[in-house]
Amino acid sequence: MKGQLNLFLFVFIVALTFGCSFAQKKSTVNYKQLALLLDATSQTTFPGVQGAAVETKFEFSLIWKNNITPQSIFWRNGNTWMTTQVIKITRKNRASDEAPLQKDIDLSEMKQGDSLIIIPIYKSKDVMPNAVRNSKEKVALFFQMNNKAWEYLSIKKITKRPDLLLP
Repeated sequence: MKGQLNLFLFVFIVALTFGCSFAQKKSTVNYKQLALLLDATSQTTFPGVQGAAVETKFEFSLIWKNNITPQSIFWRNGNTWMTTQVIKITRKNRASDEAPLQKDIDLSEMKQGDSLIIIPIYKSKDVMPNAVRNSKEKVALFFQMNNKAWEYLSIKKITKRPDLLLP
């Protein structure tokens, strides 16, 4: 009886250990590895002029992992749908302490391994496609690939920067 109890406890602990380690290996990307999200931030600006709109800007730093370049990139935050600006970050000399160079690029210039900053363009007038509107992903970067399919990078955590108050 005591041997059976010890065997049961041993099997239970092993199963629990392996179950926990596999449960932690959950991906934030759908079935393909599109990009590695490094940072997601937001910052709210309060205008100094009475009656002017409060504006919240988002910024996403990532490394593009896919060998296919998307045709378009959009930001979805609930019912908000915005086109994006793409900035590539490069260093002239990795050994130097110089600040990295930032350059606006066209999506056709994106390559696998590029370090990018994605900035949603505030007040863009693009219409959300039905395929995305019906998606369960409500906070994500959406990429329209060459085959017209929509892929996404789910954004789970956005770090809030200090608010700006303009004079």
